[in-house]
Amino acid sequence: MHFAKFACLTAVLTAALFSCTKSPEPQASTPQETPAPAADKVTFASHIAPMFASTCNNCHAGGQRKGNFVLGTYAELMAGGESGPVVVPGNPDGSLLYLMVTKQKEPFMPRKGDPLTQAQLDTLRQWIQDGAPEA
Repeated sequence: MHFAKFACLTAVLTAALFSCTKSPEPQASTPQETPAPAADKVTFASHIAPMFASTCNNCHAGGQRKGNFVLGTYAELMAGGESGPVVVPGNPDGSLLYLMVTKQKEPFMPRKGDPLTQAQLDTLRQWIQDGAPEA
């Protein structure tokens, strides 16, 4: 008699368990993820140069060449300055520029004016991480 009650209870619990779980629906073949639109790509021309124009160019563009470092063009930025290259494409934590603007390595930049915002730092990091594309 106990076996019959046990079997009945097991059947009820099993039925309850399976009724609470949803079987996976068959999925149609899903297309591969598409890359982010080009507008989301961080580039020197679209994102970094305008940022530098408002924060860094007073000391590092045109006739100003503090540390023999110029940010006016992509080529000038990638050439670096007295300390050598400042951007290591793909490696923000190995890029002197990133370390200086995030206050991890002296001299901290910018020396004059407001520091970069967190959003600007995130954009710079993403740009370097993505290989520091020009355009």
